[in-house]
Amino acid sequence: MPEVHAWFVDDPIADDDPLAPIKRRAAALWTAAEVLEQAARTGSVAARADRIDPAAALTADEAFTADEVRGMWQASGLSNDDLDAAANVALELWTIEQRRR
Repeated sequence: MPEVHAWFVDDPIADDDPLAPIKRRAAALWTAAEVLEQAARTGSVAARADRIDPAAALTADEAFTADEVRGMWQASGLSNDDLDAAANVALELWTIEQRRR
């Protein structure tokens, strides 16, 4: 039978608490959620999407060769992380389009 335990995330966690690992993981998830919420509020997520979307669209555009896309990506000034994300977005979109056919 499932158990439910409640505590305040800011409360200290005793080392001998049998639920300490679970509470620490929950506290870490809470902190991560706060960071994501702050990023969403400040618009940094939207700003990154604005940079990534055009690069992903270029990848999926059959009018350009792979070498042309690579050249445009290099000239774009996007970070390697942004380019990696754009490639992943393009792959996911391509996969979805293939499944629809």
